[in-house]
Amino acid sequence: MSFNYKVKTKQKRLVFLLIILFCNINFTIAQNNRLSFSTGASVNINNFQWSIAGNIHGQSPNILSELIFKKVKSLGIYLDGTFRPLNFLEITGFYQENSVISGNGSDADYNGDNRTNTTYNEPFSSNKGELEIFRFGVNLFFVHKGNFHLGTGVFYASTIQTLYILNSDFENLKSTYKVKCRGPRFSLNGNYEINKKLSIRGSLSYCFIKYNAEANWNLIDEFMHPLSFDQHSKGRNTDGEIGFSYKINSLFALTINGVIANAKSFKGIDKSYLKNNTQLLTQFNGSNSTYYALRIGTKFFFKSY
Repeated sequence: MSFNYKVKTKQKRLVFLLIILFCNINFTIAQNNRLSFSTGASVNINNFQWSIAGNIHGQSPNILSELIFKKVKSLGIYLDGTFRPLNFLEITGFYQENSVISGNGSDADYNGDNRTNTTYNEPFSSNKGELEIFRFGVNLFFVHKGNFHLGTGVFYASTIQTLYILNSDFENLKSTYKVKCRGPRFSLNGNYEINKKLSIRGSLSYCFIKYNAEANWNLIDEFMHPLSFDQHSKGRNTDGEIGFSYKINSLFALTINGVIANAKSFKGIDKSYLKNNTQLLTQFNGSNSTYYALRIGTKFFFKSY
């Protein structure tokens, strides 16, 4: 995939959000309803692991190769827009883009079942990469009791992360693993206004994902480049979020949000592309990712009078 294509894809998503916001601003002015958006800094920490078996049946051995990424930290910015045309309806869009600043991991191969007879085990650094998160959907609030509101949401969600495998002892080692997780996301959302200035908001979410990954093992001569192998499976993502908002005035607020999540993909297919024009299939054992996020920013409100 070319650099220009990736840039254009990101630009399209940003333009899509901005168009929605612009249209909603105009509609808000006409209908005396409220639009808000938040922007600020984000930090993510991710622990991620995947493995493959020796054949398509998950045998010989049951774990042939395993990669583990530990404490991959990334910093970036986010944009979160919300439009409420009705008291019970919210239209929301979210975009976040981070750059990896630190991380490490290990690459291990085995000749026996259950991680026995180790044939290769080397550490690596992973202090380069990207993270992109995009969501768009609606929230429907069905409980309104005083300062408390409870609702459910339906979204399209996309997470794209590119991880690097680097080693200072091997300057030419620049292998990459890019994973895309996309699918419908369902959430339960609550909001409580503690007082006129301070409010708390929380959510629990479940997402059905399609897991697609592409790798470039740049120092392995037997592989094709830039696509050495790909992996495909299905999975799920669960996360919990809690956030606080403190209003400075009717147009401006300070926000802080924390997220804890786990994403798991199930058994699937790993396909390797060799330079002799052959393709090898084996079982993808799945992946597991636990990640934490913190966002600190400002929130702006737009309302006609």
